[in-house]
Amino acid sequence: MDTNDILNALGLDAVNAGACARGWIDDTKGSELASLGPATGQVIAKVRQADAAAYERVAATAYETFLDWR
Repeated sequence: MDTNDILNALGLDAVNAGACARGWIDDTKGSELASLGPATGQVIAKVRQADAAAYERVAATAYETFLDWR
């Protein structure tokens, strides 16, 4: 089993969203953060970091969700 098989089994891609607001936010323009394997130092996968617009969506969704919960 190689890294791609493991990522697929976990439902992960080579590049994954790093922000969530009632679902993953895939359209962020943030930079990519690489996750390195400790044994080899090779890139396992990457996370696309949230940009300012994504943070605004997360905050707005959290606020709306709080109001629904309350």
